[in-house]
Formats: sequence, structure tokens, C-alpha cells
Amino acid sequence: MDTPEERPLMDTEPSHAYVQQTRDAYAAFVRGDIAAVLTNHADDIEWIIPGPPDLPFAGVIQGKHALQDWIGRYVQTLDFQRFEPYAFIGEGDTVVILIHVVARMRHNGQEVVSEEAHVDTYREGKVVRFQVFFDTAAYVDAFRG
Repeated sequence: MDTPEERPLMDTEPSHAYVQQTRDAYAAFVRGDIAAVLTNHADDIEWIIPGPPDLPFAGVIQGKHALQDWIGRYVQTLDFQRFEPYAFIGEGDTVVILIHVVARMRHNGQEVVSEEAHVDTYREGKVVRFQVFFDTAAYVDAFRG
């Protein structure tokens, strides 16, 4: 990957089409339409979630089929009380989503409250890279109970 000094400056005009596409994908997730979520992602998607190996949804997921399996593990692990994206910020091929999450671990009832930043990187109209930034310790503590 290029260092910040090597990257060309992006056009400062937000990519409104990608922002809307991202809004639509998050709305689909909230209503449980996983097929619609998956159509937004490239076949070779790289999906990055921080955390230790015992956190069932942590790791690097490669490819759309693996992503579909990951989504299944994610919703089997967490019972969402609130999943609220509140800001979508786009520039060039990148959309940053700020999101408020309140969830309970299904296996032990422990609650996690998280302010998160999700970063989607687009190529040719599809998300090719997704990365989450959140309080990993809060998720681990809740999962381990």
C-alpha cells in the first residue's frame, strides 16, 4: 500500500453515488436483506474486523462467499438493540460510516455499546475493502463475559 506521501490527492468532491449506495446497503442490513447487502460488494472483497481469534466475527475475510458466512456468524453472535448509522462521509472512492451500536452477546447476555467507524473502499461500483474501527476491548469483554 502507498504511504500517505505517495498517494495522489483525491478530488475533494464527495462521491455522492457511493454515499447513497452505502446508505442503501446499511438500510438493507438493518431490515435483514442480506442479499441486497451482498450485491454491493465485489467478489474479491476484503473484510477486516479487529479482535482476537476467540471473537467469532474478528479477522480478515476474503471473498463474497466467505463474507456471506461471516454475516451469519455475526448475527448469530450479536442481538442488536440498536444499529444506527448516523453519518456517511464520502470522498473519491471511499465512504466512512459513523455508527452507534448497542448489542447483546447471544450466548451470555452481556451488552456492548460501541461508537464505530466503518470504511468502505469502492472500485467500479462495488465495495472491494471494508474495515471496522471500534473499541475492541469492549467487544472482547462482553463476549468473554
